[in-house]
Amino acid sequence: MLWKSLRSFLGWAETKPGYRRDLFDADAGYRRHAEIHAFVPVEDLSLREALEDLLPMMGQGDPADAEFVGSACRRVASWAKACQASRAIRIRFR
Repeated sequence: MLWKSLRSFLGWAETKPGYRRDLFDADAGYRRHAEIHAFVPVEDLSLREALEDLLPMMGQGDPADAEFVGSACRRVASWAKACQASRAIRIRFR
């Protein structure tokens, strides 16, 4: 779930704002929301909320605010650091 969200975010971030609307199909946000609830444990509420805050970037309506999306990404990173998962993520990027 984290890797899918990261790939979605990177695609969104690397695309010019005027073209972001075409990155995801109309149901992508709904499907991701269902995946978050299926795969992220209830006890990881802070992670769930942060991943759900990334959903507007997948929307077809108003464009997502870059600061809001960035804040959600920082919260995911904080969750990973608190779980001591940030080291594993860094190793995979090397």
